[in-house]
This record gives sequence, C-alpha cells and structure tokens, in this order.
Amino acid sequence: MPMATFIRDYAAVLDEVESTDDALVLERRSGRASFVLAPLRRVEGDRHAIEAVTQILRQALGSKDVEKVVTAGLIESYPWTAFLPVKERALFENELLAVLRACATIGRFTAFEDLIDSWRATAEIWSDPASARRARKAVDVPHGGDVPAPPSA
Repeated sequence: MPMATFIRDYAAVLDEVESTDDALVLERRSGRASFVLAPLRRVEGDRHAIEAVTQILRQALGSKDVEKVVTAGLIESYPWTAFLPVKERALFENELLAVLRACATIGRFTAFEDLIDSWRATAEIWSDPASARRARKAVDVPHGGDVPAPPSA
C-alpha cells in the first residue's frame, strides 16, 4: 500500500490490519525504505519463535554432523552455488556457517542476508564465462594508485 494512502486513511487501514492479523507493507516513493505494519501480537509471536529456533540452531551448530546437514540443506536452498569454483564453494560454506552461528547468538540475521546477496552476486559472475575471465585477469596498477574502472562489455 502506498504510504500516502495509509496517511490519508490510517484508522481504516489499522482496523483492517488488526482484524486480519496480516502484515502490511507500506511503500514509499523515490526508492526510499518501505515499512511493515503488523499487529504487535504477531510481531512478538514471530520474535519468540525466532528466539527459540535461534537457541536450537546455536546449540546444534556446535556439532560437526549437524553442520554437515545444515550446510547440505542450505546449499540445496541456494542452487546457484553450483557456479562457484570448488575452492570458492568451500569458502562460502565455511563463511555461511560462521555468519549463521554468529547471527544465531544475537538473534539478528541481516548479516546472513548480506552474505547470501554477496555470494549470489559472485556466483552470477562465475556463471558467465566472459565475466569470469575478466574477473580473473590481473589488474596492472602501480603501487598506491587507483584501481581503473573495468572495461565495458
């Protein structure tokens, strides 16, 4: 829903959100941040569930067997990892588990999402042979100089 619509008729919108127990995304113009409006009871329930899963995950990730299962499940969830070279894939798996473990200890997973976004972008480069070739080329830059912009394709 556009933010302007919410501002114009917020009482009716709040009544609707309350009666449906749904979350509502309030969109803003010009690429600005959007917001989610949800009943507090729903948000608290989600938070309690995430805290419980976080505690279980934090405990489970101490076991190498569980780490293997979690890694396999996450790799299956992100099939684009097939484009990563073997060494890069191993680095992704290690980094993924480390960040997931760290996020689980604080109950906040935005760093995990950032990690996934970064690695997906890396996989996209590896998926295109021309881009991968360009990424592997040495950059001839005098010590201390600026890195030149990549050539346009």
